[in-house]
Amino acid sequence: MELFFIVFTIFTLCFLGLAVGVMITGKTLSGSCGGRKVMVDGIEVEMECICDSTGDPNACDSTITEDKLIAAMKAAKNS
Repeated sequence: MELFFIVFTIFTLCFLGLAVGVMITGKTLSGSCGGRKVMVDGIEVEMECICDSTGDPNACDSTITEDKLIAAMKAAKNS
């Protein structure tokens, strides 16, 4: 039973440390879509996320350019 309390205390301190770190830095948790990154309005965004946000299932085909994807994302953001 003593081992349980030791392990429980260690896990609690670890999660408390993570929570304090998130509060101090002010960063929100975010997932990763994978792939290469581009800058959109000064924010680094992954291309796969941009492709998903356009609503077009063929948005990431090789025929579409990065500029068109960024424009589609900005349009979706403003609507």
